[in-house]
Amino acid sequence: MHLVRTASSLPLTAFPLAELRTGRFSTGAYVVDTISWRSPYTSVTLTGAEENDADEAVYAGCVLLSGKGGVLVHDIGINGAAYRHYALADYVEQLSLLEPQLLILSMGTNDCYSARFQMADFTESLEQMLMLVKEILPKTKILLTTPPPSFFRQASTHYVVTGRRRKHRKKVTTMTYRFNENAARVSEEIMRRAELHGIAAFDLFSAMGGQSGINSWIADGLMAGDRVHYSRDGYERQGRLITSALERALTLR
Repeated sequence: MHLVRTASSLPLTAFPLAELRTGRFSTGAYVVDTISWRSPYTSVTLTGAEENDADEAVYAGCVLLSGKGGVLVHDIGINGAAYRHYALADYVEQLSLLEPQLLILSMGTNDCYSARFQMADFTESLEQMLMLVKEILPKTKILLTTPPPSFFRQASTHYVVTGRRRKHRKKVTTMTYRFNENAARVSEEIMRRAELHGIAAFDLFSAMGGQSGINSWIADGLMAGDRVHYSRDGYERQGRLITSALERALTLR
């Protein structure tokens, strides 16, 4: 296990007892401790020192490693995240501790899901992210993906008079959907920026059929009721599209 902490935070102790190697490598304000066990465990406990006179206690995260080699995939993301939330030097410095060979940046929906969306603001965040990754992770390859199709939704409410004497009012809510044109614009901008920087990009928006093709995804139950998110099967199909594109690219090398 790799544990990321600030240099002024004390190392954590582990139970069951483990071998601890502190501060093996560092980046920015962060250092990485390595905790390893000779036997496999299904659960472990990490605790701080009882008498803690450190200036702070900041632990940014941990990475579990099997020690068996092979491909290691990290999936990092939270609901509602956009490029502006990740285009920060502090975050990319922490990301560099993973020493990724390939970084897939798959965002854009939250950036453009607003009637007040401004392309200039999105481009600035995207450029800032690319600049930081190139500066802090110069050996890491980058793959951009475009956002999938999405819809804006709006609820309208009206009342229907019911009953023999028409004394009862029934509230009826109707949901209408409007295609999010911003997703198409952002997809074009991502592909344009990828070409400008000479980095790889996969146009997921077009691979899914864009505005004309999304109806088949809805008919197959691959899109959630909010017409923004997707079902589990829908996300798995998106993953297969990206995986197939990666495999084709590797075959052509």
